[in-house]
Amino acid sequence: MIKVNLTTLATTREALPKALVGLKQESLNDLSWTDEALGFRGFGYWAESDETPPLADTHKYDGGETFRVDEVSKIVYVTRTSIAKTQAELDAEFKATVPPTITRVQAMKAMKATVSGTGTLWDDFNAVLASNVDAKDEWDLATELTRGHLFVAQLAPALSLTELQIDELFIAGAGL
Repeated sequence: MIKVNLTTLATTREALPKALVGLKQESLNDLSWTDEALGFRGFGYWAESDETPPLADTHKYDGGETFRVDEVSKIVYVTRTSIAKTQAELDAEFKATVPPTITRVQAMKAMKATVSGTGTLWDDFNAVLASNVDAKDEWDLATELTRGHLFVAQLAPALSLTELQIDELFIAGAGL
């Protein structure tokens, strides 16, 4: 609820005092009827309506609010304020979407769907495996690929892939 000074229309967000819990909204709108000793005279607790626009993925709420008082309807319209996320926050959110593992089949499908300079990433991958017996053994014995595994880290430069591209490959693979 929003506490409203009925003289100045100044507003603050406050929990409804226990002495007022259970009262109908009509009674809360203007507390001039209460005993002066309670300290509620001159105030009201008005309903609120959220007018906050949808939040962009690149922003976050900062805890601030602006209030717009409608004296006629006895409603306080609230708009939460937001700020842009830092690049570190955006990077952390993206990293959280990268699955820790994908199956070999998912990896194969993702590589086949990724175009490279020589065809597909799958073609490039097989060319690397043909020239690296240890990598081929690792691939042949794996049931799944772990994002942080040394095998994945060693293949990335051989396939000219950045860390971001590897992450995107894991995300794509998990969706297949």
